[in-house]
Amino acid sequence: NRTFESKVTIEGDYDPTYTEELLNGSDPVLKDGLIPVTIDHSGVVRKADVTKEWYQYENKEWANAVILEDESIQYQNNEEIPESNIESYFVWIPRYKYKIFNEGNYEGLTSVEKKEQTIEIEFESKDKSESNGSHVGEWLTHPAFTSFDVNGLWVGKFETGYKGANSTAAAQSDTNSSGSIVIKPNTYSWRNIRVANAFTASYNYRRSMDSHMMKNTEWGAVAYLQHSAYGSQTSVRINNNSAYITGYAAT
Repeated sequence: NRTFESKVTIEGDYDPTYTEELLNGSDPVLKDGLIPVTIDHSGVVRKADVTKEWYQYENKEWANAVILEDESIQYQNNEEIPESNIESYFVWIPRYKYKIFNEGNYEGLTSVEKKEQTIEIEFESKDKSESNGSHVGEWLTHPAFTSFDVNGLWVGKFETGYKGANSTAAAQSDTNSSGSIVIKPNTYSWRNIRVANAFTASYNYRRSMDSHMMKNTEWGAVAYLQHSAYGSQTSVRINNNSAYITGYAAT
């Protein structure tokens, strides 16, 4: 049983007014159809005013954006966007370099805990010469960003779900329908799909935004950021919901 597990990623070209000095020019970029939002602790989503602070990576508050079900509806800054009109959630992964902490030599490793550590990273713009370190202690610009020469990636915030599915079985569909993609919590995860169909559905989801099925390097960029000073640094947990509903994780 293959799960259409995240992630769709997209890129953009709109420079927001607000920037965070820490990011060194790798601030979020947007394209038409991708709406910047803030999400409060109760889950309320509001359109972000991009002229003011709407993310702060220094405090582990990553930038979020959504794609709407009905894109003809216009929301004002700070206006609530109802969950019913959100098709997909995305989170921004800024471009960065990281200090190499091992060279893949795990001889003598007896437990994961013995190697757990904070990964040192520094955010950087694509206009800065990339770092090409290859040994412990040297810096390497993460290849997820250099392969596309971008300032960052918008990554699906949840597993990809199957739009309209009202049961686990209904979301098990080996098709390449890009119109069936939904990325939000409390939906049935799209499962039992071949890689070729997952690739095609992701590719055609939002071509104008360069949507595509997540690559291993892109997942690595998310995981490394999460294990840096700018993430929770806890283990990335598997979704253990027995009905394969998105937005859950093992405790």
